[in-house]
Amino acid sequence: LLMDIRITEQNNGGDMTLNNNDIAVVYGVENMPYLSMFGGPDFWGNDLLLQEKFRAFLATTEQTMLSVALNSQGRATIEEAARQDLQFLLEIVPNSTLTVQTRITDDNRLEMLITFNGQEINLLWNPQSATLTDTSHVTPVCPVPLGLALTELSSTSINAMWTGISGVTYQYTYNTDGSAPTTWTDTTGTSVTLTGLTAGGTVYFFVRTKCVGSFSEYLSDTITTAPAPPVTTDLILSVFSTYGVETTGTDVDKWNDLSGNMNHLYSTGVTDPLLSDAVFGSKPAISTSYSPASFMATLGNLAGLSGQPKCTVYVVAKNPFPVSTTTLFSYSSTIGSIISGEFETYLQAPALTPELSTLARGSVGFNTGLLPTTSDTPYVYAFRIDFSEVATLEVLMYQNDSSAGFIKPVSNENSNNIIAAPFQIGSGDFNFGCILVYAAAHDGPTRTSIYNYLSTYFSI
Repeated sequence: LLMDIRITEQNNGGDMTLNNNDIAVVYGVENMPYLSMFGGPDFWGNDLLLQEKFRAFLATTEQTMLSVALNSQGRATIEEAARQDLQFLLEIVPNSTLTVQTRITDDNRLEMLITFNGQEINLLWNPQSATLTDTSHVTPVCPVPLGLALTELSSTSINAMWTGISGVTYQYTYNTDGSAPTTWTDTTGTSVTLTGLTAGGTVYFFVRTKCVGSFSEYLSDTITTAPAPPVTTDLILSVFSTYGVETTGTDVDKWNDLSGNMNHLYSTGVTDPLLSDAVFGSKPAISTSYSPASFMATLGNLAGLSGQPKCTVYVVAKNPFPVSTTTLFSYSSTIGSIISGEFETYLQAPALTPELSTLARGSVGFNTGLLPTTSDTPYVYAFRIDFSEVATLEVLMYQNDSSAGFIKPVSNENSNNIIAAPFQIGSGDFNFGCILVYAAAHDGPTRTSIYNYLSTYFSI
């Protein structure tokens, strides 16, 4: 008569089965390893296990846990005891694999992961109570990384960052089609910068935890980088409302410079600007309607601009409620601080006939140039500054690639360079889609190509 007997150990739990006078496993490999490590001080197995009548199977893992301190040396001793207790598995199952991994948790318990031929057993030992925690609630020793966030640094580079775990090694990879990764790169850090990407392309990033003999499931995220402007030579600032905007809720905290020059724009107002949806066609806008005190960026020098005699600035913007002396773009915080090589622009009242005004400083004083504009209408504004030009060509303004109606400022010729001063792109009621700054004075064909690109992108 053949009988199946199920035996349950009442101390720390665990099941096993006697099947045809042999020890078998009820569910996977959970029971034999458990019995071999936590079978107590008595011999187990012997002639029941593959007729091993003269071999003493004695569980030593639990005894070791009870006798050693739970530190790095004790952890290594426990691991070795577990490997010895589980050695019989490698002998009775041909071509099998076995790994034992442990770590000490923050609350001073021992977490153990046993992997046998792809099957996993999770155990959590509490040295204070000398018991095992319910293994159904044990966090795996090889945890999945958390908090993956991708940030665009430029049109061709991104930063990936995730939450770190002390003493853990990670692996990361990326591709452009979202396919399951096959090759990985090791890192001990919790952030990676990827460069040399394709502007306007989509990147799929993957990260996983590397454990001894195994890996966690991977965590993934995706990001699409901003398309590069048609002209990138001398580009020192590139911000788009559709890319690189860091927010808290809807409040804009930082507008990342995509040119790679780290000329990021930061909120300086009492109330942060907002990210508003579908202002320029389907594209959002950085809205300063609720930040009348100031807008963004007091950076001092713009990297790549200070000391240059020339620059061209492109601004995609519209003013829904024109008011007197509302700053659209400036390289100075106040009129009184304008010195050689600096300028400011305003949308002027009355609201029905607003004008875009440029204040420029020659060697004899301030001079004003005016350009008619329309309220609540999106435009691509271009400001061309060249302090090596003759007086009437030092400061020029274009609206949708046209300077029709522009009254040029009159000043004495000078050859001063742009010097250190705060850079500011608005205060008051404005919606901004994009700002590009070049350390060069753009001619007609160059300016037209950039205007065509921006007007198409922002549906102007």
